Amino acid sequence: MAARVLAAIGTVHEHLGDTDTAARVLRDAVRALEEEHASHYEAQARVRLADIIERTGGACETVREHLTRACQIYEAGGSPEAEKLRDRLNRMTGPDGEGDRIA
Repeated sequence: MAARVLAAIGTVHEHLGDTDTAARVLRDAVRALEEEHASHYEAQARVRLADIIERTGGACETVREHLTRACQIYEAGGSPEAEKLRDRLNRMTGPDGEGDRIA
């Protein structure tokens, strides 16, 4: 499963502090895992990618999209991770329900 290896490589780049490469590789991994219907691994890669985007000040909506899809996958599989992601998504929503960027 080459897509899982891509996700692992993205994680290594993140640990090495190369967040640009990590995000690029993880985006590729997410696409490949989605195509392979490897949903559990796709969800993991999406959460890691969302973490990087959030930490580097990326678009809040992009973070929300990745976390929402990961939450849907976890809910479908009955994973307790779904509740954690729902809580995280709820904390991201401001008083007007919108957000531009994560500070």
